[in-house]
Amino acid sequence: SDFNTPLFPYPFSVTAQTNHNIYLEYGMMDVFNQAQHFNGGPLFQQMDDFARARMHWNGKEDYEELTDEFRKAYYQEAEPFVTEYLQLLENSYPLWLSRGWTGLCHNRALLHKNYFRLEEMLQHKAILDKALSSAKTQKVYDRVNALTVFYKMVLICDFTLDLPREEMLELIRFMRNARRYDMGL
Repeated sequence: SDFNTPLFPYPFSVTAQTNHNIYLEYGMMDVFNQAQHFNGGPLFQQMDDFARARMHWNGKEDYEELTDEFRKAYYQEAEPFVTEYLQLLENSYPLWLSRGWTGLCHNRALLHKNYFRLEEMLQHKAILDKALSSAKTQKVYDRVNALTVFYKMVLICDFTLDLPREEMLELIRFMRNARRYDMGL
């Protein structure tokens, strides 16, 4: 995790199974997952915690199957769009790497405009807008809305002059109230 940018979506979904298999191979008995005390962790932290806990309990469990189970239960009717969003994030890591992202702990990734493109962030928005529209309860809506913090923060930090003023002010209002979503802001 990038402790200077906790809102950056850490790519544990693409490494968790491989790492777990290495742990099993070397006979590790316990894994300590560290997080910051003042926020809810990176995007999909709850999903990752669920899957890793189950994998550590039963070493033969599959990370992808467990995360799929979690998303269906946690995001309910919004799950297909949330899964589409997770896949977009996973496909974005190689792009960000090619643009200079290193994955280092104190990279301050959100502040490096060269990693991101406006049209890509608007693609994040489009998928999560569909997920928000599909939510049938406030609980599911809030869970999905918590996922929007990454792209909204990138838009605020890196594309302030590229969006209409009212849209930017709405993003800033959202971030002011982000504590409601346990996002450490």
